[in-house]
Amino acid sequence: MQVLTLFVVLLCYRSAAASLIIVPEPVQQSTAVSQDAAEAAVKPYMHYFHVESDIKYRYAKTLATTRIENPANVAQEVSFTAVLPDTAYISGFNMEVDGKVYVAYVKEKEAAQKEYDDAVEHGQTAGQVVQTARDSNRFTVSVNVESNKEVIFNLTYEELLTRRLELYSDVINLNPGQVVNDFSVTVNIEESSNIRSLRVPALKVDEEKSVEGTTNALASIEMTSPTTAVVKFTPTPTEQQNVSADGIIGQFIVEYDVDRTSDGGEVLVNDGYFVHFFSPENLKPLKKHVTFVLDLSGSMMGRPIEQLREAMLTILDDLNSGDFFSIVLFSQTAQVWDPTISDDEMDQRLALVGSYTYNQEGFPLPAATPSVIVKVTDKHIQKAKTFINKLQATASTDIYDGLLLGLNIANLNPKKLQNQPNGKQPEPIIIFLTDGLPNVHIYDPDTIVSDITKANTKDASIYSLALGYSADYDFLKKLSLKNSGFSRRIYEAADTALQLTDFYKEISSPLLADVEFEYTPDQVEDGTLTTRVFRRLFAGSELVVAGKLREEIDINLTGGVTAISINGTITYTFEAIIIQYPPIDIPPPATHTPSNMERLWAYLTIQQLLDEDAVLDYDHNNKNLTSPQKQQALELALDYSFVTSLTSLVVVKPNETNAVDPHDAGQADSYGDGGINAGVGGSVGSEDRYDGGGDIPGDAGDGGEAGEGPGEAGDGGDGGEGPSDGGDGPGEGGDDGEAASVCLKQLDDIAWLPQNHSLVLEQDTLEAAGVSEIDQQFSECLTPSGDNGYCRHLEYCVLSTFTDKLEDFIPYKCDAGGYLGVCCPVTAIPNC
Repeated sequence: MQVLTLFVVLLCYRSAAASLIIVPEPVQQSTAVSQDAAEAAVKPYMHYFHVESDIKYRYAKTLATTRIENPANVAQEVSFTAVLPDTAYISGFNMEVDGKVYVAYVKEKEAAQKEYDDAVEHGQTAGQVVQTARDSNRFTVSVNVESNKEVIFNLTYEELLTRRLELYSDVINLNPGQVVNDFSVTVNIEESSNIRSLRVPALKVDEEKSVEGTTNALASIEMTSPTTAVVKFTPTPTEQQNVSADGIIGQFIVEYDVDRTSDGGEVLVNDGYFVHFFSPENLKPLKKHVTFVLDLSGSMMGRPIEQLREAMLTILDDLNSGDFFSIVLFSQTAQVWDPTISDDEMDQRLALVGSYTYNQEGFPLPAATPSVIVKVTDKHIQKAKTFINKLQATASTDIYDGLLLGLNIANLNPKKLQNQPNGKQPEPIIIFLTDGLPNVHIYDPDTIVSDITKANTKDASIYSLALGYSADYDFLKKLSLKNSGFSRRIYEAADTALQLTDFYKEISSPLLADVEFEYTPDQVEDGTLTTRVFRRLFAGSELVVAGKLREEIDINLTGGVTAISINGTITYTFEAIIIQYPPIDIPPPATHTPSNMERLWAYLTIQQLLDEDAVLDYDHNNKNLTSPQKQQALELALDYSFVTSLTSLVVVKPNETNAVDPHDAGQADSYGDGGINAGVGGSVGSEDRYDGGGDIPGDAGDGGEAGEGPGEAGDGGDGGEGPSDGGDGPGEGGDDGEAASVCLKQLDDIAWLPQNHSLVLEQDTLEAAGVSEIDQQFSECLTPSGDNGYCRHLEYCVLSTFTDKLEDFIPYKCDAGGYLGVCCPVTAIPNC
């Protein structure tokens, strides 16, 4: 029997873009003889590299597929690597080795760790993927491929695209490691409003250099309708070599926006769920008072302080006329820039920032006087630039006093802030940058968060920027979330100054404040609404609310949005757009497959629940402690098969002699303790929900080996395990366990299916999945005869009962990820 070795790890990676990197390089073994080593030097050959990203209403599901062959005369290791942003959740992974498909599945992190440890203890090879809290994560799987055999990898991940600076961006890093004959990236976009500003910049080969204003000459854009588009990138081998000798290396980026047809936003309703996108146009910015709280500690010495000065000079030029600003500095203690005092006196204050004798316990902070709140004028900007150019890094990191002084200034209420056209004071915003840990005065992060939050009486938003990896990002995230802001990691690189200025552009123009979404009572199911109150809406961004509707038929969601604009309180109304898929007169599918809208709701709910949990005051590192928010997020992650900070993706290949109860092998309700994934009867749905359960039959006991589909009957042989207490397909039958088989036909055997494999039902065109779509099980179902089954692509489950007449097929029809699906009995066997 072939020995399969799996290593699955998740590592922190610098890039915040979604990256897909295939590494088909041989891994040398120290025990190999010289001849074997020479053979292993033959590079694995990649037959194809395909990435397909389907974007529906800003929600992207991306499938990466590659097929790699080992042409050497000895076995060698092949690796698959994907680097994903923290906004993306892996939702499916499988690989096919020597004709067998091995499916990863999601479990609660602690249970997954126990299962992984048990598998290793029993001599099984196993892999585990664990999400971390870093900005991005590297997903790597290495598999030992026998001589002249091949492996096919399939990875699916999902994310809601965020609108920044008036654009949505789908970014994919590409690095197959070699020139590939069949190389393609396809991005399908479907929106409810007209698509605008669709463009593909040049391939970004250096992430520290901007590609703004460039065009990718090798990419094609087809507007199939005003609301749909297809972007393709299929470079030939010669074109790949023009990028580098090793083929394509760089980021493939698709950017677009949509028309804003209603100031009340787009409210899309589908399959009992809704999503509300809100970004009104033609609004003048609110006035703001921005306080910069800047770290001048010794660790900022050299390039960081130079880049900070460079960024601040640009930001000062970008301040809006009529706004106000303040500059607070901290290292050993804190000081504030005051343009009303002499330059000499200000220089003396600046020198005190790093004085080791200045900050003794209980030493008072500098006074927060109205003179340090400076109106944006050419004169004041020039004077501020002169001051910024004098900044030097020295001494320690007094984060507590820096933030407290910044808040004392933000809390001031001088007349110059009161005399505004609409009678509302400028929006208080704090931009806080640090590259280290607090080590002066108050050290404890929880104390700092608590005290600063209590001192924030004016509800100023604190936006925290973590420069490099020495800063405590979890602390900064909690601080910002508790103070109506957000955190961002700024990387130490050649483009640090650009990162800082781009961040400022995102929050430079607040359009609305205190935005509140209201929906008519009794229309939305209790406890399902995501965050509906937002402190601000910035120009070029978007607010998103999602929820589940009550079960009334044809419900028309109504309500309004209230906010404060430059002209005072404003109210928006909206009308829901009903997205009916499939059309109402098409027979419903045999099973419920979560719609794109439902998955978007689950994704957004999990993210917000984790944010709510992050600000709670308890020891998050204590595995015995939890919160209602964390528990609900865990349940949703398991229900929708998302790899989050609470869940793990597990791949296990058990020993061939492993035997389990045949009853458990044939039934499973959820992922239980024994979830070992072996033989194949179809793969877990990588894009749609599956309610736990092992989806595949297991290995044989003494009575025989498990194959693809149902296990063979043996003399009392035990069924193998699926990824839970049992697989959903039948295991090995004993004397009483043999099940009747169902033979499958080919797609071409269907008399009523057109040659293009597209079927028009009541003006709705549905396509059968081609061979590029992997065989996967989308959800449990019951066939018309009452047998247990799974919704699968029609391509992989053609039953003789419906090959002659379309009306015989309709009762079997189900949704297979947007393609024609069939409720396929678990006893189905291909090519029999």
